Amino acid sequence: MSLAKDIYHLFFPPLCASCGSLLVGSEHNLCTKCFLSLPMMHNAGIENNVIEKRFLSLVPCQSAMSFLDFKQGNTTQKVIHQIKYHGNISLAHTMGRLMGQELLDSGRFGSCDLLLPVPLHWRKQLSRGYNQSEEICRGIVQKLPIPISKGDVIRSRYTKTQTRKKSGERLDNMDQVFEIRHKKALVGHHILVVDDVLTTGATLLSVCKLLADLPNTRISIATLAMATPS
Repeated sequence: MSLAKDIYHLFFPPLCASCGSLLVGSEHNLCTKCFLSLPMMHNAGIENNVIEKRFLSLVPCQSAMSFLDFKQGNTTQKVIHQIKYHGNISLAHTMGRLMGQELLDSGRFGSCDLLLPVPLHWRKQLSRGYNQSEEICRGIVQKLPIPISKGDVIRSRYTKTQTRKKSGERLDNMDQVFEIRHKKALVGHHILVVDDVLTTGATLLSVCKLLADLPNTRISIATLAMATPS
């Protein structure tokens, strides 16, 4: 197996997902330089952090965090694009594992007992081949071993990309997009809702508003990245 891997790497050497340089030694997905340049936000352990402030007035939220700071052109943007548009599932698992460690170390997410990746519409998932948020969750569970909810919440209405929409347009665009299919699977849990990038928060807010109506159910939020002004 090792020989086959060595032969594969001879013809397809592993490259850094950010800068494209050859990976050496124990480097995996990112070279050491790009890994060290990841702008980690380190806010999982901070109560009333900037992410929590954005949601607390809109929906009941126990805890919230974003792992990386996203700005145009920075390492985070390259990581997100690799995961979201170039099928780099291994990188999603790596980033999820790092998130999981921070969630664990923070001491504020230990009561979460169910991961809910923000669902894609079936057409988009069929086209992409995977849900990037679900793949991030697969990395998280390597450090925070709790079940991943699949199919309990669905994206019932197809929406076009939100990238170029303004904040108000995004909120309108996400109205009644999601639907709970299996309430019994969610009731009574402390659900950690996971998404790739927090921008206006419209997508997460739409999901969390649905969950907030469930009895005896708590909500927390974790995103791989948060977009901040350049």
